[in-house]
Amino acid sequence: MTIKTHAPALLATLLVSLLLAAPASARDWYVDSSAAGPGIGTRARPYRTIQSAINRARSGDTVLVAIGTYRETITLKNGVDVEGAAILDCENVRRGIRADGISSRVHVLDFTVINGKEREGAAAYVTDSKVSFRNCTFRDNAADNNGGAVYAADSDVKFTACLFADNEAVANGGGIFCDNSTIDLQRGRFEGNRALHLIPGGFTRTTGGALSVTRNSTITLTGTEFAQNRSALGGAIALEHSEVSATRCEFTENNARAEGGAVEVSSLTGASHFYDLNNVYWKNEATSAGGALHVSGSFQLVNSTFHRNQGGHEGDGLYLVAGSGTITNCIFWQNPDSEIFLGGRLASVTVDHSCVAGGYAGVGNIADDPLFTGGERGAIRLRATSPCIDRGRNDAPATSPIDIDRRPRVVPGSAGAPAIIDMGAAEYDPSYIPPLRAELWRPGD
Repeated sequence: MTIKTHAPALLATLLVSLLLAAPASARDWYVDSSAAGPGIGTRARPYRTIQSAINRARSGDTVLVAIGTYRETITLKNGVDVEGAAILDCENVRRGIRADGISSRVHVLDFTVINGKEREGAAAYVTDSKVSFRNCTFRDNAADNNGGAVYAADSDVKFTACLFADNEAVANGGGIFCDNSTIDLQRGRFEGNRALHLIPGGFTRTTGGALSVTRNSTITLTGTEFAQNRSALGGAIALEHSEVSATRCEFTENNARAEGGAVEVSSLTGASHFYDLNNVYWKNEATSAGGALHVSGSFQLVNSTFHRNQGGHEGDGLYLVAGSGTITNCIFWQNPDSEIFLGGRLASVTVDHSCVAGGYAGVGNIADDPLFTGGERGAIRLRATSPCIDRGRNDAPATSPIDIDRRPRVVPGSAGAPAIIDMGAAEYDPSYIPPLRAELWRPGD
């Protein structure tokens, strides 16, 4: 038997099926706090609150926020990006941003979050989520416990060209507290953040003035500055049972009331690992020990410069409590009491092709004055007559094609001599003029 189907009906059915299967077109939703009425999210009639637009948006949509100050907490939504040179003023009574269960990555661009106040994550609270922040500023936020600016747990978070300034946590992580998470932080700056709770006669053992990392977290830092952050343990960074990789970063004038003026590595609850490449540690200070680094765990230092750090009792450059590590192509100079100090029989380090004041046993090590060019920024650069030029090891455990100034890492020698890497964070280049201090960090590309 032959079944006949009416052609127009069949065509209509197919058309409806295709329309249902096709994804909805992504659209933009507009927000302007100065708009006259409640709005409907169009350019002509924008919403007045950011959350109104987020609530209406679908995955793939973008919420575009006009310049202005917004006094609200926004809860992010799966796949909905939020963009705008806007200020979220939390007025010291709320947090700015919340993300929970975001499985389709959300991008937050160009926001400034100020005056956040909350127990955890006063500016942003991120749990079980994938979120990217770009060109964002987190300033003057305060948490009663962890994460003065950002609290991240069980999450994957990216920060690009973000500024963390003058945030505070009573417990851990003045800038960011990271728990069982992955964080990729590029071209950022942490300045004046603190995790320091003073009590009569002393202080509590808070961790990570800028960044506190715990419980199986993995952190990647690239081209980031840490300046004048404070805590009890780890003036800039404290990590426990986690892994941190830092490349082309600067640690300047950070302070720890106990150990680890710049970085504290602890393995109390499991193995911790710190990987360092092309970094500078300058004038960091710890009251007890470890002016720059205080380590209990494993570490690897390659092509970094440690200069004028102060560690209180011992280990002004590095204090190794327990564990093992390698130091290659580095400079330790004018860290006054002891450049590298081993705290006991459980501590071991191999040093090679490095310049260490007072000398240190190892292949290719020297103890000559590296002849820095002088000045705050000059402390990481070498004069033409420096003995550290062409004295490194090209097959170091880790290498980079560029140095801390993003200049070529290995340059050809004179008169046809082979190209050999220099010691320290900056490769000698007579044509390079360092930027002014005010130009060292700026948001964006």
